[in-house]
Amino acid sequence: MPITVRPAQQETVTSYVRRLAALHSIGYRDLWQHLSASVPYSGTSKRRQLIVAQRLVAATGHQLAALAHAMPELRDPAPRWRELRHLPQRACPVCTARHPGGPVVRFFAHHEFVCTRHGYWIGPPVPTIPDLRPRQLARLVPELVTAQRRHTRLLRRRGWRHVFNAFDVSIAVCVDRRFQQRIDVPGRRSWQERIDLLIPTRTRFNTSVFLAAFYPEIVNLARLFCSPTWRAVARRALTSAEHRLTITAEISRQIGPEPVPHDWPVTQGWTGYETDRWLRAMAGLPDVVVPNRTFPQTRRVTFDGVPVNHATSDETLAKKANKEFNKHRHVPSWALPNYADRPTNHDLPLDYQPEPEHHPRLSLSQLLDALIADSAK
Repeated sequence: MPITVRPAQQETVTSYVRRLAALHSIGYRDLWQHLSASVPYSGTSKRRQLIVAQRLVAATGHQLAALAHAMPELRDPAPRWRELRHLPQRACPVCTARHPGGPVVRFFAHHEFVCTRHGYWIGPPVPTIPDLRPRQLARLVPELVTAQRRHTRLLRRRGWRHVFNAFDVSIAVCVDRRFQQRIDVPGRRSWQERIDLLIPTRTRFNTSVFLAAFYPEIVNLARLFCSPTWRAVARRALTSAEHRLTITAEISRQIGPEPVPHDWPVTQGWTGYETDRWLRAMAGLPDVVVPNRTFPQTRRVTFDGVPVNHATSDETLAKKANKEFNKHRHVPSWALPNYADRPTNHDLPLDYQPEPEHHPRLSLSQLLDALIADSAK
């Protein structure tokens, strides 16, 4: 092809072919048909067109190794899809400005929420808005950039599984606590003030931007939940009310100055199972929460495999979230999109005993000292 176009890092094949077609004034569907081959769709009599890597090499002039390095779908062996979100998203427009032909859609890891260079909020995907444009939210809430850097450091130290687990449960703790009571922190915007700032009108609401109001505190809690010291306490708290008091007091210290009673998860609307779920997650039990979908599982029976709609469950949750926000200016965690598989009561019984970790029994002050030392590493 006469115009040389490089793929962006982690770009989808669909996004790359769309940009190629736009720059050469060719119909996207026509170009896709030329670069692909028909293959049967697994488990059905239908067929779809998948890109043939060598045809893409011949059309673009780029080496296969360079294309595969940029686009995960062309890699052999396949990438570890569990570590990436199941829905591709638009990239930061400033970072991809040198890639002409239209917006770049790429894969993001689970921990990537903010472009730290330009302040654009990428956030989690919104299934009902597949072409959601990033917004430069860091201008309104500068602490988002600091939170993203902490999130990245946490991933490097603890691994993506621990962080994904802790982050999922931290969302529930922060969002549901805001649903039950208003938290005002001296010298810092309250959650409701951030919500009002980021979503000034109901028409601008979406669940991704809504989570941006809680993101700094969610990261703080995830750091707590990933700490080996506190994981040991959480394991004992599964059967000890005394240790639950210690943990809920520390959660309160992380996300707000007001003390939390030892029975807060129950008295504030949490079921016993929900309490045990986030304690198990904090304890670091294996695969308590795992991504419920990967990108290959979202591909539809369409000519290029791109999802053409969203699941009925996603649409139901989106309507419920909009209704709750219009009514309360807040959305409980159970109305947010679900990106994870969680265990049932039978999957992890209350008497589950993980591999023991050799941690001494510590007082609250000793625990705090250990946590500070752990965070400083």
